[in-house]
Amino acid sequence: MATSISPEKARSEFLIALLLAEVRRFLNNQISLFSENEFNVAPSKGLQGCCDYIISGSQEQLFITAPVMIIFEAKEDIIGALGHCVAAMVAAQYFSQKIKEMKLNVSMAR
Repeated sequence: MATSISPEKARSEFLIALLLAEVRRFLNNQISLFSENEFNVAPSKGLQGCCDYIISGSQEQLFITAPVMIIFEAKEDIIGALGHCVAAMVAAQYFSQKIKEMKLNVSMAR
């Protein structure tokens, strides 16, 4: 059924939405899911852009919190897409680390 849907983004949403919803259900709604969101972690370091899907460590569907996992659609040119994927992994790590440091600083200030 998904192969007959147009455009391509609608097909991918159809395919992955059920899978991601099941992951969320399996984890007792302890994560949130985002599609086509900007993830501008550190623009000065080149860590910015739009992600196909983001899994966030928050129950709320309101904002992205750490830890995060970035999911990209498979590309026909896997080798050409590696740089994009590596940058997303670095951005996710950087984002999660910054949030962890902020929480540590807040708890030390108390």
